[in-house]
Amino acid sequence: MTLKLKHTVLPAVGGLLGFVALAACLLWLMPPPHGRLQCMIAGTAATAAALGTVFARVVMRKDSQAANRRE
Repeated sequence: MTLKLKHTVLPAVGGLLGFVALAACLLWLMPPPHGRLQCMIAGTAATAAALGTVFARVVMRKDSQAANRRE
């Protein structure tokens, strides 16, 4: 496995595991029985958190690259 592939696959797998763990925790917090609506709410909240995390990483990466160019 090449080094570039490892830097791509490991964060992707970690993000997927975090997504599943967050959805599972949200379902655990909701009172049973879990219907379609509760599963949809947990999935939507996990998706929003994942998209927010990706957005924050992109912004931080752009800021650090811009700072490196100025130096």
